[in-house]
Amino acid sequence: MKTILGFIVASLLTGYAFGAVVPKPLEGMRGVVGVISAEGKAELPLAIAKDRKLVVHCITIGSADAIRNAADKAGLGGMIIAESLPASPLPYRDNLLNALVVEEGAAIKQALSIAEGLRVVAPGGTLCWGRDNGWMLITKKRPAGMDEWTHNYRDAGGNSAMSEDTIVTWPFGVRWHEDLPFNISNRKMSSHQWTNTRGLNIADGRIYYLTTCARGNLHDTYRQMSEAENIHDQYLTVRDAWNGALLWRHNLGPIWYGNLLYSARAPLVTANGNIFAANKKKQLMEFDGKTGKLLRTFKTKFTPSIFLVLDNVLVVATWKEGDHLGSLTGVIRQRIDNAVSEGAMFGFDLKTGKKLWENTQLATSLRAADGRVYFSQRSGRDNYPLDLIERNHRRGKYKGYDRDPKKAKEMKEKYGELPERPLQRIVALNVKTGKQLWSVGKTELKLLPRDHIVVDLAGVGSVVV
Repeated sequence: MKTILGFIVASLLTGYAFGAVVPKPLEGMRGVVGVISAEGKAELPLAIAKDRKLVVHCITIGSADAIRNAADKAGLGGMIIAESLPASPLPYRDNLLNALVVEEGAAIKQALSIAEGLRVVAPGGTLCWGRDNGWMLITKKRPAGMDEWTHNYRDAGGNSAMSEDTIVTWPFGVRWHEDLPFNISNRKMSSHQWTNTRGLNIADGRIYYLTTCARGNLHDTYRQMSEAENIHDQYLTVRDAWNGALLWRHNLGPIWYGNLLYSARAPLVTANGNIFAANKKKQLMEFDGKTGKLLRTFKTKFTPSIFLVLDNVLVVATWKEGDHLGSLTGVIRQRIDNAVSEGAMFGFDLKTGKKLWENTQLATSLRAADGRVYFSQRSGRDNYPLDLIERNHRRGKYKGYDRDPKKAKEMKEKYGELPERPLQRIVALNVKTGKQLWSVGKTELKLLPRDHIVVDLAGVGSVVV
């Protein structure tokens, strides 16, 4: 094996007959494969698609009828698409296919070059080039300059405003479109009707997302959908980032995050090729990102509600009753943690899975950088915004009273004082040991009675509150 011009080229596999023999890189692969056929024969496309893990698009100069008819006869009509098209240039966007298979002789007939074949193969994918004595296999490397989005706000420090990607440029275009083209809701769960997707990560050539907008939540008719009394299940869905092919999906159960505020996101983290998510049973689960195999679960006190990974340590903030946050109905914009009264934090070693430390404080926001964990600690339920929303929404005469002294006076005379916010602090811990390094509170931060604090960004030795 050798490297040429940034590609990994495998030696010719001698004695490797063509026909129905599938190139080894395709074994167990999921995604989309292109096949450039020399004679329009069906044996190779059928062999590639037989496990129903790969969608196969065949291009041939002559008639494609033989491939289509064989696919339909084998029950693979939906997995194999065959067309009679010129293959130079190939009718694909750059970096689209997980593999391109060019049969022996097809490249000459189609005037197809290796460079053109590699153009359409996605990073990590393989060009299988037919030769007299077997396949030449060329693996496309991931180009330098591609960034990843591993946490809800890009990384553990929440640095969502500064991507390191140097490849993405304008203009953008639609690359693929999948899943339901609309949000779903019902009378029981109307607050989700514009915010079905609650988490999104991009890493390892895959897109991970959390959504209730999944086929498993559909009913037969619109009336059945709108009148349903059930809470929709949350699904963890994983697709190939280059072409949208479904890799796997896992039902997390009716865990919900009802709210229109931009920060009302479900916890989701990728690290070391794996994905971490929480389910209705209050389990923090680690899945193999490629296959969806459940690797292990982490034991915590309450529902895992915020988590991140730094220096191979999984940091988890858990909330009591954190499996149902925010409001099920109505159009509400508030932090989903306001009603949370109790919580705890944990640190786990990702190499061994062992718990490194535990902290019994309620963390309502969480960031990590430079070997430290930063969180906003609250002493209990925050009744201030809950009461404020109730007064503003239900007693319209006094809407905006907190900014109008006259209205505030009338409100106070009629309904009494607003509840005070609970104790709030910003705390820093050592990520490896959980040891508290420092904390600042109301006096140092010069908080006003109505102020709410969150850790927003961490990095380069600083933290933004």
